Amino acid sequence: MERFRVLNGLPSTGPYPEQFSTGGRGTHREGFVVEFFPEKKPTWVGNFQPGVTEYSAVLPHFDGTALIVIAGGQAYVIDPEERRLLTVFGGSINLALQVLSATSW
Repeated sequence: MERFRVLNGLPSTGPYPEQFSTGGRGTHREGFVVEFFPEKKPTWVGNFQPGVTEYSAVLPHFDGTALIVIAGGQAYVIDPEERRLLTVFGGSINLALQVLSATSW
């Protein structure tokens, strides 16, 4: 089952998107917009404030539950079930690679 979908912009209808920024305060302009599909809760949209690069992606976290959202080089680790920011890092990330298994090397 799909856990997320990157959107081309903010939706014009529906609930106001959850705002994620490094400072965690207030709202910001349209950033990197992702729709999440939690297993047991309603679908929701997150608007992530970008960093200083052009690189954006969504990757699974190694814990199997969280997701890493990279918005313009700024990384946000979120719990998509609880709509909760766990931590932030980066700011100028240019590339991220997903390692499927450390034992497959």
